Amino acid sequence: MAIDFNTLTMGEIARIEKLGGVPVSTFASGNVPLGAPMAALALVLKNREDKAYTWNDAQSLTFPEVAAILGTDTDDTDTTADATALETREDAPALEE
Repeated sequence: MAIDFNTLTMGEIARIEKLGGVPVSTFASGNVPLGAPMAALALVLKNREDKAYTWNDAQSLTFPEVAAILGTDTDDTDTTADATALETREDAPALEE
């Protein structure tokens, strides 16, 4: 399962970019540092179901734990976000860096 960035709110995207230190648009390249960006994604997704989940909680996760939260812990060995998930809808404005 790939991360579907189209389901993220603008606030969630801004939070991921702020905490992760990289634009969300760089996730498609596969050349993204893993630590902060992955923790930021995990935090945002966990906060949807648990508002008490903290940045420190997300930073204490192992890679397999983050993969499980992000839904990338399938049989597929590629742990990067699916590039097609970053494609924007025709009516959506393009992301600027």
